[in-house]
Amino acid sequence: MQKTLMTSETQMLSHLLQEGARYLKTKDIPSPRLEAELLLSHRLSLKRMDLYLSPEKPIPPAQCERFRQDLKRRAAHMPLQYITGHMEFFGLSLIIRSGVFIPRPETELIVEETNRLSSEPRKILDLCTGSGALAIALAKQFPSARVWATDVSEAALSLAAENIKAHQLVSRMTLLKGDLFDPLKSGSNTPEPFD
Repeated sequence: MQKTLMTSETQMLSHLLQEGARYLKTKDIPSPRLEAELLLSHRLSLKRMDLYLSPEKPIPPAQCERFRQDLKRRAAHMPLQYITGHMEFFGLSLIIRSGVFIPRPETELIVEETNRLSSEPRKILDLCTGSGALAIALAKQFPSARVWATDVSEAALSLAAENIKAHQLVSRMTLLKGDLFDPLKSGSNTPEPFD
C-alpha cells in the first residue's frame, strides 16, 4: 500500500483521486475517499460529480502538487474546512478560516428549533458568533427579523462580516465586538429585550 505521495507529473484525474484516497487511508483519516473527493474538487474548482464525469482528464503538474499539499495538511489533521476555506451550514455556503471555530453540525438544531416558535422572532441575538453561521441562518429563516451578533475576536467579526455581505444581509445585521453581553450594555445600539 502506498504511504507516500507520488512526484508531480501530469496525471489522469481518476489516478490522482485514487492516490489521494489511498494516502489519507494510510494516515487514518476517516472517510478517506470522500475527503480526497472534496479536496480534489475544491482544488480543481469542480463539483464532486464532475470528478467522475471526466476520469481521464489530464491534471497539470502544478495542480497535482497543490492537491498533494492539501492532502499533507489533511493528513496532519488540519480540518478540511480550513483547507478548502468554506463549509455548508443549514444549506448556506460560508467562508471559513483558521483562527475562527468551525460551526458544529449540532448548531443547526438551534435553527430548526427556532423555526418551531409560535411567532416569528423580530429581534435575534447571537453570542460568540464566530463565522456568523447561526446568525446568518436565522436571518435567512426570518426575513423580517433584525439580528445582532457579538464576538470578542476581531478575526471572527471580520469573517462574519464577509459572510454577512456574501449573503446580502448587511442591512439587517449588526456585529458588536465584546465578550458575551458586554457590548450590549452600552444600550445605544441594541434594543432589548431580544426574542
